[in-house]
Amino acid sequence: DYCPTKDLFLFYPDGIHEIERHLRLVEFLAIEPKGTHLEFPLYKKDFEEYNNLPFFLEPKKYVCVHPGSRNKQRQWPPAHFAALANYCAEKGLAIVITGSENEMDIIESVTRNLHQAPIIAAGKTSIATVAILIKNALMLISNCTGVSHIAAAMETPSIVISMDGEPERWAPLNKKLHSTIDWTKEPDHERVMAVLHERLSHLQRDQALHPTIPTTSDHFGNS
Repeated sequence: DYCPTKDLFLFYPDGIHEIERHLRLVEFLAIEPKGTHLEFPLYKKDFEEYNNLPFFLEPKKYVCVHPGSRNKQRQWPPAHFAALANYCAEKGLAIVITGSENEMDIIESVTRNLHQAPIIAAGKTSIATVAILIKNALMLISNCTGVSHIAAAMETPSIVISMDGEPERWAPLNKKLHSTIDWTKEPDHERVMAVLHERLSHLQRDQALHPTIPTTSDHFGNS
């Protein structure tokens, strides 16, 4: 492959995670990498907005479900999301559906299949407010999209459905916290349910033994 000069250009690395790809570039520019962890800064004003939401949620007593994605081809069927949400509700958890206003069609499709009324946060939140919702959630269930990266940054456990066949590039790196299912290779709803059962049982047992202190503005900046 042609390269004007190897001192100024880096061949685009394939077959690695997107985070690691960018870190390769950072190293090439002689900048010391600081690790593969993600960050999502939160500030006092974000918590003020969160506290003004028209609903109250007890931390770690709810699950965030995010059925949307900018690319509709990366959206898992609404009925599948609803089945997972119904299971979580049976275990005593509230269901919070996140998304944007232009994703209300798919959100309504999920809601029609739910056994109990969810809390619809979609269209009522900024990206920072969504981050706080995810931070305080017991778990996130989503497509492989932006919120899955927020869950990674917030260290909130997640089940991520990859519909684009590139989980090695986009999935959260911490496999102890995050389960990513490549639906293009293993379109097995029962397996996803089994993963949810295992994850949720562990999380609820751990939460009962070691309650988590909710995230407040005291833990973050004041800007």
